[in-house]
Amino acid sequence: ASRKPSRARLSYYVTYCVTEFFEIVIAIGMFFGRVLIARIFTNDSQVVDMFSKISPFVAMVMVFDGLQIAGAGALRGLGRQT
Repeated sequence: ASRKPSRARLSYYVTYCVTEFFEIVIAIGMFFGRVLIARIFTNDSQVVDMFSKISPFVAMVMVFDGLQIAGAGALRGLGRQT
């Protein structure tokens, strides 16, 4: 989108929306499937219980991390990494 700011803006919005869509889908899956995910890796009930308590916070952080990743990619594309 060199010298075409409207196309660059559209590209950023599309990337931003697609990233957030997938982050939200994964966060919802992690939230509702937290016991199943834990059971894939262990049968220890204490570990499953701990993971079930922590995973809603991890799911919430994932959504905001997606925003940060999309923003960092846009800044990198502008040449403003530092």
